[in-house]
Amino acid sequence: MKAIRSVLDAIHQPRLGGWLLAALLLLLVLLPLGLDARSYWLQLLFTTFVFAVLGHAWNLLAGYCGLLSFGNQVYIGLGGFAMAIAFYYAGMPIWLAWLFSGIVGVAFAYLLAIPLSVRREGGVCACRWRSRW
Repeated sequence: MKAIRSVLDAIHQPRLGGWLLAALLLLLVLLPLGLDARSYWLQLLFTTFVFAVLGHAWNLLAGYCGLLSFGNQVYIGLGGFAMAIAFYYAGMPIWLAWLFSGIVGVAFAYLLAIPLSVRREGGVCACRWRSRW
């Protein structure tokens, strides 16, 4: 606990803090390169990063904007499912499966956005707008 406290205190110092934070981020980026593709620690690291991104998205939508939306969880879940299938069943390398999962999530979001972005008139527009809540 004292080690964590000393690192947090060092981050708050203006001179050392920026370098320490940059070194920590570099370590987190380079750490997966040294791990085996099926290692427990790599899976834990990916899961942690996915939940961190999901938490930040939820904080932005619900905390700052006041919007209750479950759309981003659908895309993250679909991307995770695509990554698991590509890695486990298709035998893709983890980095290729990771990129593939992002492409699947973006493609699904794009396909859902096409009907919602078409300009409509009258009651259809009101129903479409109300269904977002």
